[in-house]
Amino acid sequence: MKRRQLVRNRSWQAAAVAGLAACLAAAGFASCDKMPLAAPTESTITLYAGSTTVGLNGSVEITATVIESAGTPVQNGTVVTFTTTLGTVDPIEARTNNGRAVVRLLTGTKSGTAEVRAFSGGTASAEALKITVGAAAAGKVELLANPSALPQRAAWSS
Repeated sequence: MKRRQLVRNRSWQAAAVAGLAACLAAAGFASCDKMPLAAPTESTITLYAGSTTVGLNGSVEITATVIESAGTPVQNGTVVTFTTTLGTVDPIEARTNNGRAVVRLLTGTKSGTAEVRAFSGGTASAEALKITVGAAAAGKVELLANPSALPQRAAWSS
């Protein structure tokens, strides 16, 4: 009787250990699947825009090209995060496809220069992409009067 009980206790312990190992393994695999891909440290991120000038309440497509140090595009699904100093980026994070992640800069109602940057893992764009927004994009303002001259009055009256 004692021997049979001892065997039962060992099989329970073995089952508990096996169950715990299975749970930990499943938890580990689930966690790895949920980790976002990041660009390797020595990668390069280059930013491009559909236009470098945009009107107020406008938008422009921004593309980040992410290349590994070997010269190949990063793995599809690599997460790239974008920031801007003016307006908003939609979406803030994008996943790569053939090394390219695409978002839109929504300019809003303020004029100025939006500086867009991108990063993934420990890699960031070397320089900000500058987009001129609204009145800041005007090279000059020209004022024309019609007629070009007004008749002179003899005296001012109050």
